[in-house]
Amino acid sequence: PDLQFEAAWVLTNIASGTAEQTRVVVEMGALPIFVELLGSPNDDVREQAVWALGNIAGDSPNFRDLVLQSGGLNPVIMLLSTSEKVSMMRNST
Repeated sequence: PDLQFEAAWVLTNIASGTAEQTRVVVEMGALPIFVELLGSPNDDVREQAVWALGNIAGDSPNFRDLVLQSGGLNPVIMLLSTSEKVSMMRNST
């Protein structure tokens, strides 16, 4: 989990950069991995995946649609209904 968290953290930061940087993260196949990480047993990994997906979805309508098409919405909704972490709620909404 520590390595997953650190890798997700790096990609989250890259995806929060320019549109070009976000595009590269998406084109390199990060979306399905972030969606998969939403199911991690580690709270910090799940939260980082939520943050990354939010950064990607917030970049453009096209990327928002890709996040939705990748199946990212339902797991985020599930996390919102079960997480007790305030930071998770803040990053998910």
